[in-house]
Amino acid sequence: MSDSPRRINRIALFLIILLILAIGAVIIYAVTNSGTYYTSWEAVSSFENTSEIGYIRVKNGYIAYNGDGARQYDASRNPVWDISFVLEDPIAAAVGGYAVFADRGGETVHVTDGNGSNHSFTVSEKVAEVCVADKGITAIRTNGGDYDKICLYDIDGNMLIDLKTDVRKSGLPITMALSPDGKKLVTSYFEVGQENKSWLTFYNFDDVGQNYADKIVGSYSYDEKLIVDIRFLNDSKLIVFYADGCDVYKMREIPELVKSLRFDGGIEAVCSSDEGFAIARKETAGNILITVYDLNGKQVSSINSSMSFDTMRLENGELILTEDDSCVIYRSNGEEKLRARFNDVIRFICRGQSQTEYVVVGGNRTDLIHLRTLKEDTAAAVDE
Repeated sequence: MSDSPRRINRIALFLIILLILAIGAVIIYAVTNSGTYYTSWEAVSSFENTSEIGYIRVKNGYIAYNGDGARQYDASRNPVWDISFVLEDPIAAAVGGYAVFADRGGETVHVTDGNGSNHSFTVSEKVAEVCVADKGITAIRTNGGDYDKICLYDIDGNMLIDLKTDVRKSGLPITMALSPDGKKLVTSYFEVGQENKSWLTFYNFDDVGQNYADKIVGSYSYDEKLIVDIRFLNDSKLIVFYADGCDVYKMREIPELVKSLRFDGGIEAVCSSDEGFAIARKETAGNILITVYDLNGKQVSSINSSMSFDTMRLENGELILTEDDSCVIYRSNGEEKLRARFNDVIRFICRGQSQTEYVVVGGNRTDLIHLRTLKEDTAAAVDE
């Protein structure tokens, strides 16, 4: 016999109450931890490092790699997958659950889907740059003398797109970016001549692009500017960086300039995430001014830092700066969350599973750390 309407209503009410309590707990936790300044840290667990040479932040952890292979760890430093390969000068890129590893100057490429599979294939010319997108679609730029080639491959190494550029006519290849869905590609070339200029070219491999010659849906010149970096923030937003500024483009199908930002004195460093991007500039007093922007180029916060830094990363609403063994973490509103020194030079750092947990990779070991407040420090000192 089925439940009566009264019993069903009671169950529904009970579930609603549980949901409200859960939401309330999340809000209380966020409010309690928001604005908290942490004075120190303690290692929850430590791991001996191997000979990794590079690290890539991914959604649920990070990837460490060297010429012998790559391994992904989750936010608590637990291994997720492990693949082996032999690359003399490895370069890498990752998006979502996919990652690509290639031999710079070689012809070998490896792609993994985030589950430990290793799809390998070779290309006909020397690899110069790689990008990867959803479903393992990979963009590979190769050097072939007078000609520069960019090819798109599926995860099994089947060629999808073949783009060939005459370097003597179009200029020197500088960089490229592939959208996370693998449907759009943007390239930068620098033409040296009577008027030095960069060429920014937008490709669309979806249905709209089929109506354009060579699938080029836009091309713009930047006189006397060298475009040094291109980054897709999501499938339809990208940032183009040059020495004294950046441009924000929207590209649902064809490119549209959203905003241009110019800076006196130039740019020291940039970083980005799917939340937005940050630009660091040196002030006359020697301090570093870091401005955080949203996806549309609107300023979110401004941070004046007295600390020079080797690395800068934006993630989970936080800006992380490191220099040697020192680290400063800021919240997106500009508040300082932590200023600390560690036992070794910091090679990589990322957020763990909570607001107070981080993975810190040093030269010899990796620490999973917990941040402590002054109150926790005092209590720990009393216990000792």
